[in-house]
Parts: sequence; structure tokens; C-alpha cells
Amino acid sequence: MAVEPLARIIRVILQSVPDMANIMALILFFMLVFSVFGVTLFGAFVPVHFQNMQVALYTLFICITQDGWVDIYGDFQMETREYAVEIGGAIYFAIFITVSAFIGINLLVVVVTTNLEQMIKAGEQGQRHQIAFSETGSEEGNGNNELPLVHCVVARLETSGVPQEPFMGGLPTNLSENTFDNFCLVLEAIQENLMQYKEIRDELNT
Repeated sequence: MAVEPLARIIRVILQSVPDMANIMALILFFMLVFSVFGVTLFGAFVPVHFQNMQVALYTLFICITQDGWVDIYGDFQMETREYAVEIGGAIYFAIFITVSAFIGINLLVVVVTTNLEQMIKAGEQGQRHQIAFSETGSEEGNGNNELPLVHCVVARLETSGVPQEPFMGGLPTNLSENTFDNFCLVLEAIQENLMQYKEIRDELNT
């Protein structure tokens, strides 16, 4: 909360978790499919990297990181010069790295940047609403300040000299059932008007 940019980045990452999980599941699906192809096609020729599913998945994970896949492909260049294995391995790694590393990893970056842009736009819109609301509030305040100020002494001199009695209500025994019902209806109408006023005021504020 003290560092707003850092908190914004953390919120963006947390909001991007569902989309990132979907992309990771898609990448894992491609890894499983290509591991099956790798074990089937290259398990007999390069058992160091495609001996079984676990080893193949680890090999493909190294290829996704784009660090060390050249050394893995170097094991395909055997002394007997199996050109079919070399060409097949080249095509295999090219397709997998293009789909998983380039497209998949870039999709993760796109998801995070898109959510960051949306959050920035939402913050800018919120700031604009706050600025507009503060400007309207200041205009209303300036309008109230322009009213003429009257001193209490002047107001007392302008009042009539007839003393006013404080309002005193009647006894509760004077209330009838009809007047009580009317009083309750008036209170209910006032409450509904206040609720409508609050709703209209909230809409105007937003």
C-alpha cells in the first residue's frame, strides 16, 4: 500500500493468474503431445533425451527455456550420419520451439500487459471522475459563498416585534386512528422521497 506502482503490478499479476493458467495448460498439452512423438520417433536413436515420457518432458522443458537445446540437437548428429534423424530432429525442434517457446511465452507477456493497460485506463477514468466531481463541488461551494451574509443583529431588527411562542404539540389522547394513519402515510412518503433523492444524488456523483 505504501508503494502504489508495486501494488499495481502485484494486482495485475494476480488478475492475470486465470489466463496464465489456461496458457500454461495449453503449453503442457503441447509438451505431452510432442513428448509422445519424441519417444516414438527418437527414443531408439537418442535415448539420453527421449528414453521415456519423464526424460522427454524434461528435454522439452529445456527447449522452452531456449537455453541448451542446441546441445540436445547436437546429440542427433551421430557418427553414422543418420540424415533422417537429423532432419527429423531439426523439424521437430523447430515446430516445438516455435509453438511453445515463441507463441506460448509471448502469450503470457501479452496477458500481463493487457491487464496492466486495462488497469491503467481504469485508474485514469477514476481520476477523471474525481476531478470532475471536485470541480462541480467547488463550483457549488463558490455559488454558496456568493450569497450575501447577514449579521444576526440585523436579522433580529428586521423581525417583527411580536414574540413567537414555541411550538407545543397536543396531547396524545387527541390523536385519532385516521390522523395516525395519515401521519404514518406522510412519514412513509417522506422516506421514499429520501431514498429516491439518495439514488439520484449517487447517480449524479458517479
